[in-house]
Amino acid sequence: MTSTARRADATSPALSLSLRVALLESLVVGRSQLGNGVSAASDANISSTSRSILSRTLQAQEKLDEALKPHRPVSQFAADYSHNRPYLIPSFATLGGGTSLTSSQDAGKGEGEEQALPGGTTMTPQTQVALLLEAEQDLRDLERDLRQCQTLDERGVAGAGKLADHEALTPKVEELKASASKKSKDDNALEEQVMSLVEDYSRYVESISQLFIHWDHALNDLELQVGAMERSRA
Repeated sequence: MTSTARRADATSPALSLSLRVALLESLVVGRSQLGNGVSAASDANISSTSRSILSRTLQAQEKLDEALKPHRPVSQFAADYSHNRPYLIPSFATLGGGTSLTSSQDAGKGEGEEQALPGGTTMTPQTQVALLLEAEQDLRDLERDLRQCQTLDERGVAGAGKLADHEALTPKVEELKASASKKSKDDNALEEQVMSLVEDYSRYVESISQLFIHWDHALNDLELQVGAMERSRA
């Protein structure tokens, strides 16, 4: 692990950027088309240019930084491109047996030179950058979704790789369903009994209330009669 990190640190920035440019070009143009055209035109392009690989790389780096400066998600995506590379290579880029591009072959191409696409159309580097900028919203959504997936995975919410455990719990779930259904029936019967008791209680309370009313009327009549008898004796 340490030796791999040291080899990665020893790689020069110019070589790293050259390899990334080669990968982007292979993604847009396709390896088979590039492999057919590079071998014939590489010598003429290298002889016609007077600038070194380092100067061209630095200039490309400056243009890339300037283009990505107002677009932070795209900049982060470009910085972490090596981690996302296995998921972003389209099928047409892996078809055919074309040879891979090297840094010296990429250095021979002109900045404004148009590149042929598999469909026969051409695309300039400016157009390629414009396409990347147009995909900014998609890159934002992808970054947000990946961050959410990572958060769920860290919290153990997604339950990735635990489907077998869920299947093993199926018999217990069925037993719980059966017991819950039986308990629900018992609860319904108990609820009916409680409702019957409440109705009986209400009926008894109403009967006692009627008795108290009759007793009150009888006592009032008795008091009136006693008062009348006392007045007649006086």
